[in-house]
Amino acid sequence: MIFTPKQIHFHKGTTTSLKGDGSEHTFSNKYYPLEMHIVHMNEIDKDEEKFIAAVVGIIFDVDNSSGFTGSFADIFFEKLLTTNEEIDF
Repeated sequence: MIFTPKQIHFHKGTTTSLKGDGSEHTFSNKYYPLEMHIVHMNEIDKDEEKFIAAVVGIIFDVDNSSGFTGSFADIFFEKLLTTNEEIDF
């Protein structure tokens, strides 16, 4: 089987305590403000008895304790967490 990444999407929210507000999954029973899914499709074996898709989930936490902001990643994730509009860079 060969899986090829086909789509990336995010689950975001403003709290870490409510189901459905932030990450779709938990780690140690805690929801997080952001979860990214990379969806891969099986390009070779189309047999229904084999896996047709695989998803890699990455959970992000926010730590503002250092006070440092301004990097591309800081700006990207700040906009991602605070707006529902498309993000242009």
